[in-house]
Amino acid sequence: MKVKEILSAKLNLENNLKKQQELLHAYELVLNDLQSKKGGRPIKLPLVIEEAAEVSTSSGKKDRKVSKRGYGRNTKLVRESVEKQSGVFTFRDIQESLAASKKKLKPTAITAVLNRLVKLGDLHIAEAGSGRRAVKYKV
Repeated sequence: MKVKEILSAKLNLENNLKKQQELLHAYELVLNDLQSKKGGRPIKLPLVIEEAAEVSTSSGKKDRKVSKRGYGRNTKLVRESVEKQSGVFTFRDIQESLAASKKKLKPTAITAVLNRLVKLGDLHIAEAGSGRRAVKYKV
C-alpha cells in the first residue's frame, strides 16, 4: 500500500467511527428517555428501508423504482389477520385472510411471524401440529 492509500483508508475509518458514535449517542438518548417515562407508552421507532427494484416500463425499457417499506410490515399484516380471527385458528386461516385483503406474503414469512408471536406470548398454541396436522393457535 502506498502512503496515499493508507491515509485515505484511515480517513474512511475515522468517518465511519464518527457516524457509529453519533448513532450510539442517539440510541442512548432514546433509551434514557424511554426509561425516564416508566409506565408511559413506548415509542415506536420506524426503520424505513429503501429498496430499488427494476421495473419494466410500457416501452420495454428497464427503469429503477424505489419503494419504501417500513420495518415490521409482515408482523403488522399478520397481526391484523389474527385480530380478525375468533376462537381457534390455523396458519391456513391467516393465509386466506391475507389473500382476501389482497396482501401477499410468502408462507415462510407468515410462519416466522406466527412463531415470533408465540415466543413473545402474544399468541398461544391451542393444539400442537404434527406431520400434516396443522398447529392450532388462539389469542
